[in-house]
Amino acid sequence: MQTIRMIKSTFYFLLYGAIILFAFFALSVKFSLPGQWRLLAVLSGSMEPTIKTGSLIFVKPINWYQPNDIITFHNPYNPHEIITHRLIKIEKSDGRAYGVTKGDANNAPDRERVYFDNVIGKLNFSIPYLGYPLAFMRTWLGLIIFIIIPGTIIVYDEILNIKKEISKKKRPTKGTIFIGPTSSNDYIFIDLKNLQKNQNHTPKDPSLLKADWVSTY
Repeated sequence: MQTIRMIKSTFYFLLYGAIILFAFFALSVKFSLPGQWRLLAVLSGSMEPTIKTGSLIFVKPINWYQPNDIITFHNPYNPHEIITHRLIKIEKSDGRAYGVTKGDANNAPDRERVYFDNVIGKLNFSIPYLGYPLAFMRTWLGLIIFIIIPGTIIVYDEILNIKKEISKKKRPTKGTIFIGPTSSNDYIFIDLKNLQKNQNHTPKDPSLLKADWVSTY
């Protein structure tokens, strides 16, 4: 029994952990973490070998950007796309500064001008291959595996626990129940406490049920 409880506790610990992990990574992509940190996945090889494909990168905004910084920014032509490239130079147009970026593995600079209000932050460090799980968690399959399935199991188990508690409250736990009279006009009283203790098996000694007969003769 103790082993089963330990296995069950470990199982639910992993389920809750999966949900918390999913929520943490999902929020870190959309919103800044404490300290304005952002966690993002790099799924292309444009920054190889500096940033490995599938890396998890940690990005933080700074006040001033300078050439050679690796920056993460929204694509000017597609704000939903996030790019991480190296800032190779800063230029001005109509008095407004913008950056020219380039992937380390690319042969030519990016064509898009990167204005600094589109910059999310500067790369501080990266962890190879941890970006793959983050990217997977953001898919529908990841949502099903890390949220829907664990959540369903937890809710189902809670429903079972509630039913058990309701059943316990309805079940008499002490006192004596009156059964009778019998065909011989005897009255039978059964000790419910002993009956409940032995409800899962048939006692060898019938006296364990402690039934009392009271004759009317």
